[in-house]
Amino acid sequence: MSQIRNGILIIIIIIFVVVAHSHFRKTSTTYNYIFSPSDLYHHLSEANFDLSETGLSKSLEITHKYPGNHRVAILVEKPVGPGVPYNSDFIVKISISNGNNILFERTVSDSNAWFHGGKENSGFTLINYIISNELLLGVPLSAKIKVIESSTEFTRKYGNQRIIINKTLDE
Repeated sequence: MSQIRNGILIIIIIIFVVVAHSHFRKTSTTYNYIFSPSDLYHHLSEANFDLSETGLSKSLEITHKYPGNHRVAILVEKPVGPGVPYNSDFIVKISISNGNNILFERTVSDSNAWFHGGKENSGFTLINYIISNELLLGVPLSAKIKVIESSTEFTRKYGNQRIIINKTLDE
């Protein structure tokens, strides 16, 4: 009788741990930081991009797996050192939507952002946004990035670009 009771108790504990893990994975940025999954900071979507092409529009499909801070960023082929400001005159409009509902939208026109990252993944963030609603996890969203005003000088100086969307640190 005691062995059956211990077996049931172990099963209940295992079920509790599995349910708690699933719940915290979807709701707690601290839990994800402490028990980091291997794909926590992987790109959710990426595509070649060209800031020298006025009117260029890219649509990227994204599905967020974890809550917290995310970004839309530009990575460049010929990076400069981290912390060096770039100088540019491009204007880019970014919107993230769920069907017809726009969740985040911003027009980026400032030219005093800083490069970050190493040799392979150097670039700069266009926008940061937070996925705090558990209802947005696992839901396919669409990100549209459009070049309103181009910059041939930026492309000449820093080379080809890629647009990426990924999770960032929750500080």
